[in-house]
Amino acid sequence: MSANARNTDKQTSHDAAAYMADSGIQMKMIDKVVGMVAIYPDHTGKEIADHFGYADTSQITKRISDAERKGLIEAYDARTCAITNRKASIYRLAVVNPKTKPATFYVVNDEVMDNCFNAIRDMAGEGDCIVSIKTGKEKRSEAQHRLKWLWMGHLEKTLSGEGEGWDRKRWNDFFKKKFMKEILIAQDEDYASVFKRISMLIQEATDKRLVERLALNVLKTEDFTVKSMSDYLDCVDKYCVTKLKVTLPVPEDLKYLRK
Repeated sequence: MSANARNTDKQTSHDAAAYMADSGIQMKMIDKVVGMVAIYPDHTGKEIADHFGYADTSQITKRISDAERKGLIEAYDARTCAITNRKASIYRLAVVNPKTKPATFYVVNDEVMDNCFNAIRDMAGEGDCIVSIKTGKEKRSEAQHRLKWLWMGHLEKTLSGEGEGWDRKRWNDFFKKKFMKEILIAQDEDYASVFKRISMLIQEATDKRLVERLALNVLKTEDFTVKSMSDYLDCVDKYCVTKLKVTLPVPEDLKYLRK
């Protein structure tokens, strides 16, 4: 039984959750939350999810728990959460003892880079060590993320007719379902097998909407590169103009994204 699904869930949702883990999507999400904690330490899981614009905070808090179990981050104190008004753990990158296990650093700012150099010096002082450096693809920018949610909020507040009454998360899920598959596969062909398996799980499921919702919650626009996210925003903008007859606003400070 998958640890990502509840005991009360139907078997198909357990199958879907297991596939998310086996396909590597879950690990990508764990990598993301480690980066989030590096950028925004000393906060609760829900505060971190809210800071990065996740309407559904549960997916982030689950991966935070996974990252903590893997020793990548640590809960070192507790205080009242600003989101829930309840006492909750606050997180930081794990303090790693280089004598006992390898260290992984997500170099997102100068402080993390300094910690990385300090760890290398400590390891070198103990004898031979191997340092591995990996580069990552440029991810969707925070400016693009902010513009997307501005548009979802605009649709929630102003649209009449099709989709009337939808909140911004419902609009976000609508566009993810409509456009993410093609763009992600164009970005990385490995996603083709992911979507094929998800499609099979949905077809086999008794509760198809449950499995579909699970897939939408795991697949995030944060998986896009900057270019792919630009293509995604183009698709959303074009659909709103041609199908919904809605012109989406672009604030002055974000107009460079639409050139």
